[in-house]
Amino acid sequence: MNKPRLTNLQKAKISLAYLAWEDMDKLNKPPHNRLLKHVLGSTLGEINRFFRQAGESSQDVIRVFRTWELTLYPKISIGFDPDRNVLIINLWSWMFSVLSNMKQLEVGFSPLCLKASELIHEFQHYVYLDKHKMLEASDEESELFRSKHGGIMEETAFRKQIAVLKTYKKVAPLRIPMIAFKIDAWENGGRCTFRFLKESQQATETLIDGLVKQYEEAIELAKLDTGASRYNEESDRMDCQMNETISQALNLPIDVSLDKDQFKTTSVYF
Repeated sequence: MNKPRLTNLQKAKISLAYLAWEDMDKLNKPPHNRLLKHVLGSTLGEINRFFRQAGESSQDVIRVFRTWELTLYPKISIGFDPDRNVLIINLWSWMFSVLSNMKQLEVGFSPLCLKASELIHEFQHYVYLDKHKMLEASDEESELFRSKHGGIMEETAFRKQIAVLKTYKKVAPLRIPMIAFKIDAWENGGRCTFRFLKESQQATETLIDGLVKQYEEAIELAKLDTGASRYNEESDRMDCQMNETISQALNLPIDVSLDKDQFKTTSVYF
């Protein structure tokens, strides 16, 4: 059986993963800034198609999230910071996903429907905060608001995610190609020994049904307390576990004990 060939975009994601790990500051400097813009621009192009197929408009989402702060902090995958009006994205978990099989967890390239639904979730946070005039609130006001409304805000965002995914499922391609991989070694300059573990065609319906079930479980967790503190703790734990798995597949170690401020970030403007 012939090994699958990586697309230019997939190759660019592998290179970008290494550069971000080596020095996040490099991503906004030539020639690496062109690679970053290529990856993010191509991904957004795919996501725009998802929005159209799901009957949603991406214009408001892109307009609101004009600044993306990229990080490798493992306890976050994606989040909206209303204090700075910034979308925080873990670059690794934006480009790669953890795929599960019966024996182990494997890592592959993220399906666009997953990334698009995450953007929708964070946009719903913006809409909810804007509705309640909380986008420019003080730290004290924000903390009090989240203690009273955090649970319902998460529930609202997840329900929108679920509704959009169910609409998309009706028009989506029947199958999504999935590639699981492992990096065996890195050389100077970011060259790597890439190993294919598995190529498959996952049923789109199965993937979306799995996401919907996951989000429905998250809703029940968010309902347990008004501030959604238990949900937030579990979300942090799962994000950290996911990014540790991605780190192992990339063969690029990260220290999960470090605080958020100890991870470099870089910003991208749209």
